[in-house]
Amino acid sequence: MATAKEDLWKTLEDLTGDQFKQFKWLLQADGNDPRSIPVSRLEKADRTDTVDLMVQKYGEAEAVRRSLQVLEKISRNDLAQRLSNTRSNLGLQGIILS
Repeated sequence: MATAKEDLWKTLEDLTGDQFKQFKWLLQADGNDPRSIPVSRLEKADRTDTVDLMVQKYGEAEAVRRSLQVLEKISRNDLAQRLSNTRSNLGLQGIILS
């Protein structure tokens, strides 16, 4: 079974360049959240670096949850659904996306 990091990476690989840029922007958009990843860390991060930063900052389960939220915001519900389905074995199937 793939790890959460591998599933996140595969998901980010399916984003276009512009979608990936939006994804990173939405991760750091809330400057008031102390758990936001600093802009300077995400600015030049590629997909693997972004996954590493997310898992380091949030842990695997929260990184997946935040990814699902961001994917829905950028209208990639297909990827959100696929990620949710692949992670359902970790007990993440009940995640509420708001």
